[in-house]
Amino acid sequence: MTNELNPSYEIGELYKEAMRLKAKKLYESAAVILDKALAEAANIQDLGLSAQLLDARGCVAFCAGDFETARENLLKALGKLEVMFSPEHGSLAPVLDHLCRLYIAEKKFSAAKPLAERSLAIKEKSYHPAHSEVFEAMRLCAIVDEELGDFESAEKLLVKGMTLLKPTTIGVFEEFLVSLANLYRVQKESDKAEALYKQALEVFEKRSGRTLRAAHAMNEYAKFLEQEGRASDASRLRMRAAIMEQNIQTIEEDPALPNTESYQRISYPMNTFQ
Repeated sequence: MTNELNPSYEIGELYKEAMRLKAKKLYESAAVILDKALAEAANIQDLGLSAQLLDARGCVAFCAGDFETARENLLKALGKLEVMFSPEHGSLAPVLDHLCRLYIAEKKFSAAKPLAERSLAIKEKSYHPAHSEVFEAMRLCAIVDEELGDFESAEKLLVKGMTLLKPTTIGVFEEFLVSLANLYRVQKESDKAEALYKQALEVFEKRSGRTLRAAHAMNEYAKFLEQEGRASDASRLRMRAAIMEQNIQTIEEDPALPNTESYQRISYPMNTFQ
């Protein structure tokens, strides 16, 4: 039997085509192809393939703003993976992340918290302590904790991440500085917040290739300045950020993703829907 006559091969080709369409932001077309692939996958016994297709279908629905369909497919994908693997297996983490980000986009932070914590536990077990996946999971948990008002837990996670990151040149260090500054901003700890915003911008200036994220940090700092009644300083900073955004030649995030403030906060330096 040739590969072309193998059902799994044909389904895999449909998946690849759907991912090409998704990369072009043609989400409706990608969804049609994934639905066809899922229908064909129902005729074969391959939980792993079905889980992969369901996860992709959920991500495509998320990008299209159809949260109900996204949730339905992601939960099904997680269920199939939980049949295949142990609860701590690394294969579960991406789907947990997708579900967590979905709930964050919907501002359902209580639902997001156990998913974020479970993903972090899996990644801390599966990866080196200084792996970027671990840091992003830490920051995700911290953001959820902040939204739920658990500032102490959020601060511990961010400080832990910064301690591990400081000796490295990994780019997420700046994002941890901004996240911790935001946490202090919410708690009205002005001196701590401003010192961290300034430190983050200093680090961004020393490292090239992160222009869009530097502009994001400036806009976060501007929010703090406005909160402090320093509108003119905030305006100047926003102008600098706007100029940087206009001059950027590469796209570092997908503007089609849901534009909620909480979701955008976790889209730096990466998001797992892309």
